[in-house]
Amino acid sequence: MMVMRRGIALLLLVLVALQAAQLELIYSKITFGWPIWKVDSDCKTYTIGVTYMNYDDASYCCGKIYQLDDDEVRIFKATSVNDDPIPLGKVSLDEDFDKIVAVSDGFVVCKDTTCVRYLDNGTVLWRATLQGSGLGDADLEYVRNAVAIPLEKGIVYLDPDTGSMISYVSFGREVTHTAACGSLQALSLKGELGDSLIVLNLSDIEHPKVILNRTRSWHITTLDLSHDCRYLLVTSLQKVYVLRPTDGEVLASKMAAEGTYFITASNICKVKDDVYTIGVVAVDLNSLSSITDLGGAWVALYGYLLTQ
Repeated sequence: MMVMRRGIALLLLVLVALQAAQLELIYSKITFGWPIWKVDSDCKTYTIGVTYMNYDDASYCCGKIYQLDDDEVRIFKATSVNDDPIPLGKVSLDEDFDKIVAVSDGFVVCKDTTCVRYLDNGTVLWRATLQGSGLGDADLEYVRNAVAIPLEKGIVYLDPDTGSMISYVSFGREVTHTAACGSLQALSLKGELGDSLIVLNLSDIEHPKVILNRTRSWHITTLDLSHDCRYLLVTSLQKVYVLRPTDGEVLASKMAAEGTYFITASNICKVKDDVYTIGVVAVDLNSLSSITDLGGAWVALYGYLLTQ
C-alpha cells in the first residue's frame, strides 16, 4: 500500500510539472532610439504602439482605433494586425487632452480634473469634473460598460452615457498602471517600500470588490491581462512575471539581461489554445551612449512564448 501511495504521489508530481506554465525567450533585439510607452494588441485585429514621436495616446474598441494628438482625434477601422488601419475621419477637440479611451460609439478624453465624452461625429455628450484628486499616470479603461479613470488617490467609474459616477474606490495612493479583462481589473499602486498589486472583481460595477492585494519589494512598470483573462502579466524593472489574476500565484518568470530595464510597455495575447505571446519593450543602458542622445539605438524588444 505504501508503494502504491508513493507511486500515485510521484505521478501527481509529474502531472503538475507537465501542466506548469513555461516562459521562453524567443527573440531579443535592439532597435530605434524612441521610447515606446504603450503597446496593445489582440494579435488578430489590431495593434497599437505609442511613442512620443507620433501621438499622445491611443485606444481600441469595437473595431476602431482612436489616436489622440493634442486637440485632435483620428479614427481608423482596424481589420488585421497585418494590414494598415483604414482612416474613417477625425474629430477636432475644444482643447488639448492627455489621455483617451474608446467606448462603444465614441471616446472619452481627459486632462487634469476634466473628462469629456465625444461621439464619432464630434458631438459632445457630457463634460465631467473629477472630484477629490486629479488623473493618475495609468491609462483610462473601458470595462463592464463603464469608463474607469485612475486617479492620484484611487479609481472612479463613470457612466459612458451620462458622465455620472457609478462607483469610486479609494486607495490613498496613486494608481500607476491598469489592465482589464471581463469582470477583472488589475491595478498597481505606488509605494515607498514596494508597489502594491490589486485585482478588483467588477461583476457588480456599483460595488467593486478587492480579491487580491499583494505588496512586494518590486517597482511595477507595466501590467497586462490576456484577452481570455487567464494570465496577468507584470513587469518590474528587471523581471517579467506571469501570474494567475485571481490569487496572485506566480506561474512563470524571467530575468532581464544585465543592464536592461523593463520600464516602458508590455502586451500578452493568446495566439492559439494554451499558447500566448508576450512582448516587452525595455531600455538597454548598454547601448545608450548618452541619456540625452536619442539618435542611437537603445530600445530593446523582448519576445516571449508562454505555453501551458
